[in-house]
Amino acid sequence: MNETTSVQSVPFARQAAKGSWVSAVIVFLLLAFGGRTGARAVLELVALLLIVAGFVLGVVAIFGIRKHGKKGILAPALIGIIINAVLIFIFLTNFLAARARAQRRSDIRPNNPMELTESRAGARDSVAHLERSAKIMKPVWNNLVLLLTLVSLPHAGCCGSTTNSNPTAAELLVFLGPVREATILRFNGYSRSADGQMTFRINVNDFDYSYYVRVGRQVADAKRKEKYKVSKFEYAEAHQEGSNRRIEVSRLTLVRLDDGAEIVLTYHKPYRDERLKARLRNRLTDEVITVSKGDEFKLKGEACNVVEIKEDGVRIVDFLKQEFDIIAPKKMGE
Repeated sequence: MNETTSVQSVPFARQAAKGSWVSAVIVFLLLAFGGRTGARAVLELVALLLIVAGFVLGVVAIFGIRKHGKKGILAPALIGIIINAVLIFIFLTNFLAARARAQRRSDIRPNNPMELTESRAGARDSVAHLERSAKIMKPVWNNLVLLLTLVSLPHAGCCGSTTNSNPTAAELLVFLGPVREATILRFNGYSRSADGQMTFRINVNDFDYSYYVRVGRQVADAKRKEKYKVSKFEYAEAHQEGSNRRIEVSRLTLVRLDDGAEIVLTYHKPYRDERLKARLRNRLTDEVITVSKGDEFKLKGEACNVVEIKEDGVRIVDFLKQEFDIIAPKKMGE
């Protein structure tokens, strides 16, 4: 696979979290500097659309935490939701005040002149109450939003940046592709000790290395270990083809430690066990590693585990028990 196509984009949830609080900053700039122009109504409409969009982006980002983790998403998303919710409240307050003024100016023509006077007086009182509330609350909310923005900008900018100081496993790792590796296993012999315990000789990869293991133990020694455990032994004989001679065909059952699958080795016969592995590249160190299902490896000093491997990617669990899918990047032109 061409590594020039292996660059993964920033998760949409992280971009949405950043866009949530950035939209509030844009609204402040629009209303602060755009108010000097004559198109005040148009600017306020654009600002309202930005506020609603920022609020929605914050909510969408929150839903992306389960897949991409909290880092770089939770803080900026919450900041954006709070600021935009306050701005929406301000717009609603101003809208209700403006609506009340419009109702006061409309023609109210009741049949009774006394009702006309009372209706206008009630409308004036309602409008006056809304306007007083709006005048009192607007500077309070404006100052609160401004304070939240100033306090949150450094933190939100850090968390929302694509150069995050605490990147997730999905951002640090690049899936380079699947690898099919085969392990050749041979059950080559066994012995019985004085106490009746049986020890089995298991060879790996065409006599590359031999282990001496008992039932219930992992295929391992002080130097090396394999991801198998000896499960059971069954003695058996069979007639050799073309003669009356009987030969041993005993079976030794192994269990894979990662997926629990059973492998049956026949005495003196090789068994080819194919496993799907994955090649991963660390963006920080540029190191390439090959991992199997169940493997543990270090990422920025923290332990990560491989829980699933497929043809198009792997699933990783970090030390916080968060799951990340490292998928194969699309090739150019797809």
